[in-house]
Amino acid sequence: MSVTFTVTPKTRLLRPHEPMTVGEALALGPEGLRPFRVEEEALAEALSSSLRGMVLHLGIEGVSGRGFELAYEDGAYAVRELTPATPADWRIALDYLAALARHVDRGIECENGSRWSAETIAEFDWRSDIEGGLQVQIGRDQRLIMEGMVRPVHIAAGTLAWLRAQDSPADAFGALFDAVQREPGYDAKQQIVQGPDGRIVGIYVLPSYSRTVLPKEPSVAPELVGTVDPAAVAEWRLALVVGEADGMSLAGEAVYAEAIARIPERRRHDLDANAFVVEELSEDEIRAIAG
Repeated sequence: MSVTFTVTPKTRLLRPHEPMTVGEALALGPEGLRPFRVEEEALAEALSSSLRGMVLHLGIEGVSGRGFELAYEDGAYAVRELTPATPADWRIALDYLAALARHVDRGIECENGSRWSAETIAEFDWRSDIEGGLQVQIGRDQRLIMEGMVRPVHIAAGTLAWLRAQDSPADAFGALFDAVQREPGYDAKQQIVQGPDGRIVGIYVLPSYSRTVLPKEPSVAPELVGTVDPAAVAEWRLALVVGEADGMSLAGEAVYAEAIARIPERRRHDLDANAFVVEELSEDEIRAIAG
């Protein structure tokens, strides 16, 4: 679900509009606007590239929740905001639309047929869009999974209903989403390996020296689904590591579900419906979890 706004530049018969470059597009936005999860080196190489044929997922680190998409398609600039998005996402997207409209000296059209200018777009009723998006998800009665600028957010059906019942569902949703994005813990990376017996095994690492975010129920990461069949993963395991980052050693390895069940309750807390945070553990605690 999303809401799309378009800004159509003027065209001349002998001088068709040339889409902005990535660098020019970013320069219109608030300070810090950048593509999601793109390394600096890759971003530097892309700055001179045309927006034509691209879809940029943009946001501001430390502020954005879901961000917004920018594209140039069918002769128009398209700004697409996901539903539901956080209040901060909406403010950034609307600010960007105002700057874009001023840049090309044209109006803004929403997919619902409403028309806006650079001066009026801030009046768009984004709170209703957030609340409507939550209501649609409640009707589906299932967990909502959304990508964030830092990490995905999983919201259980019961929590969705709780959000909708708040005095300001939009603000409550934004606060919940932001809490997941601002968590300073390190997101444990998964490894998919083939064991000596030919079985495919998924592995997460829990070190003693770092506050770590782990999934409650592991699954193949979206970026690996194209190369790894989730059904082919025979087992998930947790590798327990002690020492500092520059001198680690393996304390042991255990079946994932059994290992996380041994993490002391006082040393962990839920982050969302599918993730929990483990505080820095002592080496003795790590060895006890290893079993």
